[in-house]
Amino acid sequence: MNSNLLKGNKTFFTGLFGYHRRSTGDGKTQKFYDNFGKNKKANWISEKTSNLFNNITEIITATKFEKLQEEISKAKTKEQKIQIAKNNLEALKQQNTNVKNTYNAFNNFLTDYLYSSKNQKEFESRLDYMIKLKRFNSSNIKGERDLVILNGFYFGKAGKTIKLEHVKSSSQQSFESLLSIISSKFDSNIVEDFSGIYGYKKQFDIIDKEGRTNTSKYFRFKNKKQAEQYLLVESNFDNSIYEKNVKNPILKSNQRLKNILNIKENISNIDIVKNVEKVEKTIQNKIKEKYNSKDLNKDFNNFLEKATGIGAQKVFSEAKAEARAKTVRKSFGDYFVPPGAEDFAGLMHKTLAKGKEGEKQLKFYQDNLYTPYNVANENITRERAAMFEDFRALKKKLSNVPKKLKQFTKGGDFTNDQAVRAFIWARQGNKVPGLSKTDARELINEVKSDKELLQFADELLSITKGDGYKKPENNWMAGNIATDLITLMNSSKRSKHLEVWQNNVDQIFNKQNLNKLEAAYGKEWVTNLTKTLERMKIGSNRKWGGDKVLQSYLDWVNGSVGAIMFLNTRSAVLQTISNINYLNFSDNNPLQAAKAFANQKQYWSDFKTIFNSDYLQERRGGNKINVNESELALAAEKGGIQGTISLLLNKGFIFTKIADSFAIASGGASMYRNRIKTYIKQGLSETEATEKAFVDFKAITEETQQSSRPDRISEQQASNAGRLFLAFANTPMQYNRIIKKNAQDLVAGRGNRMEKVSKIIYYSTIQNLIFNAMQKALFALAFSEDDEEEKEIEKYSQIANGMADSLLRGMGMTGNAAVAVKNIATDIANRMNRPRPNFQDAAWKALTISPPIYSKVSKLRGAGYSLGYTTPENIFEPKLDNPALSAGANIISATTNVPLDRALRKAQNIEAAMSDEAEWWQSTALLMGWGSWELGIENEKDKKEKQVKRRKGRTIVKRKIK
Repeated sequence: MNSNLLKGNKTFFTGLFGYHRRSTGDGKTQKFYDNFGKNKKANWISEKTSNLFNNITEIITATKFEKLQEEISKAKTKEQKIQIAKNNLEALKQQNTNVKNTYNAFNNFLTDYLYSSKNQKEFESRLDYMIKLKRFNSSNIKGERDLVILNGFYFGKAGKTIKLEHVKSSSQQSFESLLSIISSKFDSNIVEDFSGIYGYKKQFDIIDKEGRTNTSKYFRFKNKKQAEQYLLVESNFDNSIYEKNVKNPILKSNQRLKNILNIKENISNIDIVKNVEKVEKTIQNKIKEKYNSKDLNKDFNNFLEKATGIGAQKVFSEAKAEARAKTVRKSFGDYFVPPGAEDFAGLMHKTLAKGKEGEKQLKFYQDNLYTPYNVANENITRERAAMFEDFRALKKKLSNVPKKLKQFTKGGDFTNDQAVRAFIWARQGNKVPGLSKTDARELINEVKSDKELLQFADELLSITKGDGYKKPENNWMAGNIATDLITLMNSSKRSKHLEVWQNNVDQIFNKQNLNKLEAAYGKEWVTNLTKTLERMKIGSNRKWGGDKVLQSYLDWVNGSVGAIMFLNTRSAVLQTISNINYLNFSDNNPLQAAKAFANQKQYWSDFKTIFNSDYLQERRGGNKINVNESELALAAEKGGIQGTISLLLNKGFIFTKIADSFAIASGGASMYRNRIKTYIKQGLSETEATEKAFVDFKAITEETQQSSRPDRISEQQASNAGRLFLAFANTPMQYNRIIKKNAQDLVAGRGNRMEKVSKIIYYSTIQNLIFNAMQKALFALAFSEDDEEEKEIEKYSQIANGMADSLLRGMGMTGNAAVAVKNIATDIANRMNRPRPNFQDAAWKALTISPPIYSKVSKLRGAGYSLGYTTPENIFEPKLDNPALSAGANIISATTNVPLDRALRKAQNIEAAMSDEAEWWQSTALLMGWGSWELGIENEKDKKEKQVKRRKGRTIVKRKIK
């Protein structure tokens, strides 16, 4: 074998032989690479394959000609453009020959490997590897996609972004080559029509709108004017795509594919894949060998024996497990963060053994539970982003359809949205629950009679990429096309990506092991674990349906969260302090982070990569920040008055969402770059290191930033009660879990003690102090000219109280109740020295157990307070501080969730910031969301209220004298 080819081409070849190790799985990538790198070939490599590789002197991929497209575009006349292209004709034809040779050598190599199998089992194992390799090479992975024959350039007006477009579908190419390998004699002609052309993304987007797939090859270029702009290498740049006769090559390709499908005699007596359907079934149903080869059940029980003392072979019946569970005692950690308030990682952390064995057990969980789930979620994010991008493009293409969907059909009972769904279900052969045959027929005919709706339905089905449209359920009338796509992503598509994780879960948490876990840690612990696993599986924290009245009430209450966060700039500012959460004691310690930041060009490039990633775009667009916000985003899809209000509140999160992304990208950029360097040092290619580093970055983000991902949400938060009582508790609960896990590690002797102590101090005190000091405007004291010790003490007391609230709320339901009790007691104590304490008013503090309800009640009480200062003289005054205006805004916000109070307060802050009385720092703070009362600014309303109180005070004194 020609080992000289490896020089400068390591990334290319490792990609070719198995780009995603987690996809192809079993270490063959390195094995192939090692064999290829030796001058002495392996004994299973044929002379034909060896000669094919030896005849390749260099690797010339199409990407090396991107600059040629730039040169062509810069030329002023078409004649000059053609001359530039023809000057490079020899190099281009060399690339064509080189790619064909490399492609055929690679696939002959795979054929040799498959047919050197010693037995049926080994044959099936190797075939399984090739199916995965071809499948992933045909998606967004490099590998075989790089071996495309460059056959043309764009000679029209220059665009913005240059793109290499595969004229033939990569998935079709991979499929054909796989079938040819199976035939035992690889067909060298398959590569002939695997061509690509250079052009500009915008032009290709226009072409895609006419036909979103590239299975039709050059037929995609239907428009004569467009097709004439692409001149082809195969015609020496004398002819364009328009002049190219594409019919015969297409027919030849189809005949060749047909011939491949009919080949049976060359497969010897081994019974393997005989047709397309069998190949597809094999792709979908086989689990990766890497995970099948492990006995996870045995390993898990061995770890449990070391952690609990219960024998690895011990089996518990349900009755005995339940009996033993009643004797389980709670540890201190169970009071700090109860099982119901734990996320998945927190629940599993309790099962770790002490010392080094516990570290090995944690690694076992990371390899078989946490990492597969993180990887699956990353792939789900990418596919979801692609699908909804296609959906947006479809609606933009058929711009009249979105309006039509909301309109009723001719019969007047159903909407066009429901008609389209019924049409698609009929095409799939699905029976729609509750829909009669007559109604179904009418809806189908409604779509067929409208060309735009018919085209929309056809293309809507195509964007599901072969997974089909979501099947109808009993409550289908409550949904729409958008919710169907969301459900599709959370059902069949999600299951496909979670295949490895689910397989591991089934082994580790089988019925016998769950009984053992119940005996060791109690019934409550196991119940929370199984419910969490179910949420992780379906990808949702909230089960829709149930009592409509209750759900409507919860939606209404939940809306107050959106009203509070509407254009909340202070929340946005506070969000940014979390960017330091990415620091650690290893590859992104403060020194390494500073070095990464010092490389400004690379830092901002990484910042841009993260900020514009599918992950953060989805986090911003879908509000995947915390439970309440993500539910508002889903509620916005419902339509109607409630849906419109939810949409308004959803859009009001804009400042928080941007600040959240900024904090993540600015803090994560250095960690991301340093982690890439770590993996490259470990021997990974730059591409592999980059992808693995991003998965790590995403996992850290989900743990240390606000998250609504099911594995980061507790059962308490996911419950209906959690929606009422645990609003705004997302971050405190995540931080408490980090504190608890590190404390458990410290006590059990796991990991770096210094790192554990520092995290406990940081999340319990430093982060807590910084947040509450900024929240309570402690900085105002630094600018204050008054030397009022009482004000300072009050401010420090507020900060201490806020820190206590954060830690208590982080404990879940129990801690939340403790906050309410503490608030009542504190309020009573504050009223002790008042002339008229009105202790009964302290009872209102009991409502702090539910922040959304307390917010609504506070707004109504505030409205009543403002109405007390409303008079016939001032009720219509055109002023922002008009008490009638304030009362009306509060009442509307409390009852309807329309955030008029937030809009009014924002306007008042802007007015106060523009006044001559405000100092520069006060103006800045006002615009950033702090209130004038927190900054020591008195407005006219405050002054009048003080005057009224003084008058009332004098009146009372006079009455007493009399």
